[in-house]
Amino acid sequence: MTIAAFVFPSLNAAHEDAARKRVTRGLEKLRARFLKRGVTLTATVIAGAVANNAI
Repeated sequence: MTIAAFVFPSLNAAHEDAARKRVTRGLEKLRARFLKRGVTLTATVIAGAVANNAI
């Protein structure tokens, strides 16, 4: 745990929520692109594929 997270726990939670929303939006955009090309995938499958190929 960082000092900032210890001193400002609500600030840390706000950043975590914002990051989660950005990831969710990005996954939905990828899903929409796949869907346009006729590939039906869930956001969970896309997230797994991205995580498996992450460095």
